[in-house]
Amino acid sequence: MAIAMLTKAISLKDDYIEARLLRATTLNSMKQINDAKEDLDRVLSIDADNEAALLLLGEILASENNIEEATSILDNVLSINPFNEKAYIIKGNMLAESNDFDRAIEMYDEAIEINPNFAKAFHERGRIKLIKGDKEGSIEDMKKAMEIAPENESKIDGQFKNYDSITKNVPW
Repeated sequence: MAIAMLTKAISLKDDYIEARLLRATTLNSMKQINDAKEDLDRVLSIDADNEAALLLLGEILASENNIEEATSILDNVLSINPFNEKAYIIKGNMLAESNDFDRAIEMYDEAIEINPNFAKAFHERGRIKLIKGDKEGSIEDMKKAMEIAPENESKIDGQFKNYDSITKNVPW
């Protein structure tokens, strides 16, 4: 129903950026990636520096393992807004998935430098440190993440896989 209403709004005003972004986000969550990309392309043709559209496009490209293009897009997002926490997390996770653990840690370090209370960055950095065999560093990062966001402590299972569900309602 949401898609139908957004499509109707867009048909009335083709350059309705907010409706296109919402529809792209909804389509992406429904795994209709090509349709989401079409909306993002239209938004970016109207406003090439639209941070939300670039971030979603970078996220989509990262999920498709299009590392080079996703990195370029996310770098663009960070040049527009160096405080965009989600861009750091996406880029760090993408680097980690390609086994570039040192650069992933550097990305999380940069995010933490910008926001020393960024619990998710501490968590992700701790996860990568554990993968690299730095158990002590991992424990320190997890402690810091729990200090910053103690409400999440009971939801962390030690597997570093469920943290996303904890923060899904955090406005990035």
